Amino acid sequence: MDAGTPGHGGVSAGDVARLRRNRRTYRYCVSACVFLCLSLWFAEGYLRFDRSETQYRMALGHARESARPILRNAVKRDALVNDPPTARYLEALADVEEPDLVLPAYEQALRLDPRNAFLLVKFGCALLDAGRPVDARERFRAAALHPPHNALPRYLEAAALHASLGPEDDLGEVMALLVRANGSGDPVLFPEPLWHATLPARGARHADMERELAARCLAPLRAMAGHLLSRAERDIAGNDFRDWDAWLGQIAAAGAMIAGNPRSEENRLRADRASEGLRIQAEALKLRRRIADARGDTAAAEALDALDVLLGGAREELAGFENRRGEVVLAHTGRLNAPLAAAGKTLALLMLLYLALSATGAALGGAASEAKNIPSPLPVSAMHGVVAAAWFAALVLYSRGAPLDCPAWVASAAGFLWDAAVVAALALTPVAAWAQWRNAPEEFRGRLAAAGGARRRLAGAGLAVGFFRRNIGALLGLFLCAVCVWALAHRLASGLYPYQIPLLATGLESEETELVRRVLLSVLSS
Repeated sequence: MDAGTPGHGGVSAGDVARLRRNRRTYRYCVSACVFLCLSLWFAEGYLRFDRSETQYRMALGHARESARPILRNAVKRDALVNDPPTARYLEALADVEEPDLVLPAYEQALRLDPRNAFLLVKFGCALLDAGRPVDARERFRAAALHPPHNALPRYLEAAALHASLGPEDDLGEVMALLVRANGSGDPVLFPEPLWHATLPARGARHADMERELAARCLAPLRAMAGHLLSRAERDIAGNDFRDWDAWLGQIAAAGAMIAGNPRSEENRLRADRASEGLRIQAEALKLRRRIADARGDTAAAEALDALDVLLGGAREELAGFENRRGEVVLAHTGRLNAPLAAAGKTLALLMLLYLALSATGAALGGAASEAKNIPSPLPVSAMHGVVAAAWFAALVLYSRGAPLDCPAWVASAAGFLWDAAVVAALALTPVAAWAQWRNAPEEFRGRLAAAGGARRRLAGAGLAVGFFRRNIGALLGLFLCAVCVWALAHRLASGLYPYQIPLLATGLESEETELVRRVLLSVLSS
């Protein structure tokens, strides 16, 4: 360097070598922390299972349209590697496939797993939707023969038979199937989402898949019930009661079965199924009320009126839950996104500052690089550590405040702590630079003071930029370490990484189950 600018003469060769080793050690530690986090994520996501299983697992976290190409690739690769192919992949693809490709996918999956009752149910619903009720009935009939004991295939068989009839055909056989299903004593079990053993069976994505499968099965039941009730209403209006009182009682019983058994210990009570079951039950009972009026049965009419009021209240409660469910899930998603958004903004800020300072230092000449050869005092390193600890504490606080039952002030406190740490990091950077300058050897500062006016100002500006870059770089490294440690701790605590929002966001399963159980028990108690 020029004789008029500060150089290594102000710092001993041993100090420069030690500082260089310290910088390398720090960089290696940060790199090791980031590499460990990324390598564990990569190993779990891409190396833990074979490629087809990895793609299948990955697709579960995506919406229908995004999961479809992933599952197509999984099925294609699995067919090349395994003989026979894996039925589960084909079934998962059929669940999200485009309408014109659904039936071939289900048919291929069924050839590989012909005794899968829920696969038969889903295939039958797809056949019904495609206008093939006769073939659908065969699938539902086969599903009833395989475990588990389930009344749903019998109800769907009645719906398929009804769909094959004309508008004025006799309904006796349909009603006989309903009577048989009502008297079977079996629960109504809807298909469960195809899931992966390594993923928690909960969350908004799991609940959405569960509701989508239930909607497919409820659609033919809704169509059958609607037509039966329309026929009943028309006949009752013409005083043609025939067997409608008994038949409507069976339709109401089917609605109660679809709604679910609140005394069951199994955690399968869902609001969408309960709402549909109670709706069918209420509409059937209203028609029975008209029959009781026509026959002059006052006691039966009053009892049906009381039950209708109770069913109306139950349906309002369930509708209220359904209306607010989307808002609750959205709010929880916002809580889960908060630490990711804060970390992303802070990372962008630190990176921009570091790059801008690096470019400025390069423009000002070699004086900026001299800052790294000046020992940093212990209080400056402690300040960096405190800021990084505050970031980590804020991330942990964000995670603690993510559950819906946690008070909102916890998330607010996490945000305040995070912002305070960012402000402190930026505000204390000039203080840290001044402390580092004060820690420079006297000979080094003397050389700077002895330089000429313009050259001294240029060297001083470059040295200041170098100090600022050094501190921002240290904060950036500690920030990356804090985020990586938090991500690994989150994975160990919850089984998921913090970016897996669709799997982490609540599906309100427990709250929904308790609400449906309470509502149905109130109806049964009447």
